[in-house]
Amino acid sequence: MLRNLLAIYLIFITQFTYGSSRSQEAWKTLQNGPALLFCHQHDLDTGKEILGILQSSLPRISSDLKLTQIRRITIIITPTEKEFQKMTSGSIPDWGIAAANPSNGTIYLKSPRFARPEIDLKSVVIHELSHVLLGMALDGQYIDRWFDEGFAVYQSGEASMSNKVLFARSLVTNNPIHLSQIDAVLTFQRDKAGLAYQESHAAIDYLIQQFGTETISNIVQQIRLSNDMDLALQHAIGMNQDTFESLWLKAMRNKYQWYIIFEFPVLFSALLILFFITAWMVTRKRINKRKKLWDEEETKEALKALEKNSTLD
Repeated sequence: MLRNLLAIYLIFITQFTYGSSRSQEAWKTLQNGPALLFCHQHDLDTGKEILGILQSSLPRISSDLKLTQIRRITIIITPTEKEFQKMTSGSIPDWGIAAANPSNGTIYLKSPRFARPEIDLKSVVIHELSHVLLGMALDGQYIDRWFDEGFAVYQSGEASMSNKVLFARSLVTNNPIHLSQIDAVLTFQRDKAGLAYQESHAAIDYLIQQFGTETISNIVQQIRLSNDMDLALQHAIGMNQDTFESLWLKAMRNKYQWYIIFEFPVLFSALLILFFITAWMVTRKRINKRKKLWDEEETKEALKALEKNSTLD
């Protein structure tokens, strides 16, 4: 697949350079540092916004990976769904709105003119940029999909309550996706894919929280040396993937189990109402208690004053 994507990329550059009578609209180019962007006229403003996102995000992501040399990054904003599917060899499911080919540093984005309107462009761009920079840091070595997607979601800050609920449900029913199975995420339906992304993010977040911010770059370095996730994890955190997954899932059950209440809107609403009623009663009780103390203090002061006046008489 990567070879096909590379071929498509080279064909695209050739067509751009020499022109094509079949193209109904000329491609425009924008450049900022290592990033070269291709788009049509109607997407120029989006292109400029994307380059701004890349410029502000590159230092942080490359620093997290300890990546010192950034090669050319190519971004292509496809003007139609057909063009997007053509450039990605039809490998992206209908729920996907972007793709990255780390082997040649290329990011493919559906134009916002036909992509889903609720999409956060910044999150999408950072997500795909993370894939590309991770690919550069790995220098061509393969890495498990859960780590790749988890790192991208972690960097982009994407958060979905619905995906958290899916994860909570899978933990309650003891049916999470095994990390090794996430390699097939592009074949999943939307909900299962959402669960896979949430699990991947949770795994990376857990690695960082338990073993420190240097863990990600350490694992990447070990992957470059051994091309084996088990060995990389063993050197970086002292355990293989199976042991890590077991400990991680145990921790996630404690962290995510309460999200299951969002599965039941009526129950959630009832709990929310109960929370506000309880909070109101506690607040009222505190006010009454404070008022009683004030009344007692006023009574004591009045008695003291009366006693003082009686003494003077």
